[in-house]
Amino acid sequence: MGTVNIAFVQASLFWQNHAANLSKFKQIIESLSDDTGLVILPEMFLTGFVVNPEPNAISQDSAEIKELQKLSAIKNLVISGSVIIKEKNQFYNRFLWISPDGSISYYDKRHLFTYGGEDKNFNAGNSLKTFNLKGIKFRPLICYDLRFPVWSRNRFSKEHGYEYDVLIYTANWPSPRSQVWSALLKARAIENQCFVLGVNRVGTDGEGLNYSGDSVLFNARGEVMAKAEASKELVINATIDLAELNSFREKFAVGPDWDDFTIH
Repeated sequence: MGTVNIAFVQASLFWQNHAANLSKFKQIIESLSDDTGLVILPEMFLTGFVVNPEPNAISQDSAEIKELQKLSAIKNLVISGSVIIKEKNQFYNRFLWISPDGSISYYDKRHLFTYGGEDKNFNAGNSLKTFNLKGIKFRPLICYDLRFPVWSRNRFSKEHGYEYDVLIYTANWPSPRSQVWSALLKARAIENQCFVLGVNRVGTDGEGLNYSGDSVLFNARGEVMAKAEASKELVINATIDLAELNSFREKFAVGPDWDDFTIH
């Protein structure tokens, strides 16, 4: 308890091709070591970042999701990342947390990327989620959410301690803004006294946008624990240790001094 081995996947994506992307990620996940507890895939990992959801969406009980559920059970690990989900004739950029027991938890992207037109056809989520794995609390967020520190903000109470221990940002974050990506991830780690995992794609998408990846894991001090080489497809393995995090939180106890706030 309190330790999770994580694999985060920095990969190029086949444009609007569910079958090719699913096959690719299945092979990657099948090759992971048996002690891996969580694998994190990029945003919209079945399609690339598209803003026309109708031809690209799947349902949460689709064949693709069922395949990932089977794989999660076989490998005994959590599979996570975002896909386009259609639900009651509405579309969501949804982060899925697929557990080995077959259960699926999810978070719907709150901040839709208006600059890219995502807001025109997608519905925004309205609630934060926290997922527990081996005693570690994970808070998933998606790409553009990174620019909104209030939505990302951790909380502390004497009764419950910290609201989360690890922030996950899964993304399709273009290379021209890579410095912003790295700077904000580091800031989120420091200000929230947590681990921050940024998982971004590489390659060029169907709109001609280039992605350098720059996937990275920061600790609560803002120090790099693991970092992917830019513009290369690879899997990074790292260990999240809750005892290490709590030791730092106790020595440098900023959390109890945080301002209380309400999100409307």
